[in-house]
Amino acid sequence: MRNKNGLSVIFSPGIVLLILLIFVTACSAPVEETPLVNPTEAPAAEAEPTESAADPTEAPAAEVEPTQPAAEPTEPTAETEEEAVAPSGTLVVGIPHTVNALDKANGATEYANSISQHIQQMPLYPHPDGSVGPLLAESWEIIDDTHVRFNLRQGVTFTNGEPFNADVFMFSWEWINSNDVANAETWANVEAIDIHDDYSLTITFTNPDPLQLQKMAYFYPLYPPEYTQEVGMEGFGQAPIGTGPFVLDEWVAGDRIVLKANPDYYEPGRPRLETVIFRPITEDATRAAALQAGDIDIARLVPDELVLQLEQDPNIEVLKIQGTRNYSVLFNNMTTGVGTPIESREVRQALNYAVDNEQIVDVILEGNGVAVDSFITPIMFGYDESQPTIPYDPERARELLAEAGYPDGFSIAMACPAGAYVKIEQVCQAVAGYLEDVGVIVDLQIIESGQFWDQEASREIAPLFLDGWGARFPDATTPLLGAFVPDTVVDYGSTWANYYDPRYVELYEAQGFTLDQEKRQEAIQEFHRYMVEEPAAIWLYQSFVFTGVRNRVQGLEVYANETQLLYDVSVTDE
Repeated sequence: MRNKNGLSVIFSPGIVLLILLIFVTACSAPVEETPLVNPTEAPAAEAEPTESAADPTEAPAAEVEPTQPAAEPTEPTAETEEEAVAPSGTLVVGIPHTVNALDKANGATEYANSISQHIQQMPLYPHPDGSVGPLLAESWEIIDDTHVRFNLRQGVTFTNGEPFNADVFMFSWEWINSNDVANAETWANVEAIDIHDDYSLTITFTNPDPLQLQKMAYFYPLYPPEYTQEVGMEGFGQAPIGTGPFVLDEWVAGDRIVLKANPDYYEPGRPRLETVIFRPITEDATRAAALQAGDIDIARLVPDELVLQLEQDPNIEVLKIQGTRNYSVLFNNMTTGVGTPIESREVRQALNYAVDNEQIVDVILEGNGVAVDSFITPIMFGYDESQPTIPYDPERARELLAEAGYPDGFSIAMACPAGAYVKIEQVCQAVAGYLEDVGVIVDLQIIESGQFWDQEASREIAPLFLDGWGARFPDATTPLLGAFVPDTVVDYGSTWANYYDPRYVELYEAQGFTLDQEKRQEAIQEFHRYMVEEPAAIWLYQSFVFTGVRNRVQGLEVYANETQLLYDVSVTDE
């Protein structure tokens, strides 16, 4: 739906159907129109998240040819080279987090990763509706479940002059494999790369993955070999070089990140902006005030209590979308939680009974969210609303604590990332209050968000820690991997995972390593049941996401997964 300012809010009732169908149409139709599909079969499709968090629906199966000719590339923009207008204007974006690295392999938040994606590109381009289109890969051919051939864009160079070609794919894969990275899905699931010539190659994937092409639009950053080896992983994250529509002009830590248009960018009509400034403003009210004052043009993650105030400003539009991020108090049973009461299943269940997540949504979030009982939620593929949940029942919580040997409760530390999410400190305080009511005394540690995520990635975080796990697709695979499949257990695992249960890993693999959607649904529903019986967290909620935008901003599209790409955004005089 497009509003009066040319801003798009994506209501996507068929994203997961698109996920399955892209494997066919990527091979026979313009790829930017192409949804992702299973290359060898087309089972009933999954549902998309919508603004009202609709339940999963089904769509008819499609016939698939696994080896159709690759699609002809098409340009994502409507302008021809002759019609392209030179970039102009400055856009200022207020973001709620500080940025630790401008490298997709190590960015701690979606905001850091979105900024880096304007500089450092992926093979494919992610659209807000869940489909993918061509970028550095112009076209592709699905050979079978685990083999995809890519034809690469020619004539592209990195902004330091290094050429882009098939060797860059090989180097980027090998570079990530030879370095420790925070984001485990970076170049994951690749078994081999077979280079045919300078601009064509075939990737062999280790396991079938129904989301593989979508992941190539988010998790497969491409590095200039000479520069990357010269500066190293940390140096690249502080001064990235890429093929994207912008270059890094200035970075003043904690104050601003300034991007300038790449004068040699290869897509006609992109970018439209000459300058983009990202300003970390961690205080919600300060970020909203800056929007009203005209100091920033876009305010990400607007607090819901300020939405009405902003809507009354004639110079501002407030965009709302159901987010895919899951907020929960996770348990760290790998380091700081070892030897503590959270190792007991009864204790973990008791803590879930003790917290009224529906009241948190209704009172603190003012109804702008949905209470959940696991990472598998109503907008995710495979969700079964008939599954039993854990209700708010403090008496049952006390009984379970007594059964576990803690009739008088216990004390435990809980970490909370300051300003990282809307009203997150209030939520942390509410959780601590609920736990205290059943005898669990919480040492609440409110930590600067960058330090919090560093502790989480290094597994030095407290035994309880409240964080939000995003999903780039309406599918729980990504957050399940990130939170519950440690890299110390399996080579494809996550640095961020602080909880280990071998059954979680088994169930992750059962749903994540198959293209058979019926089998996936069965495995996900079993996972859902197990997450209620053996909770790895105090499950809380998913919230709505609000973005405040001044009227001078044109062409902005809002992603449910908190990605924000500005390739086609422009500004006018107010």
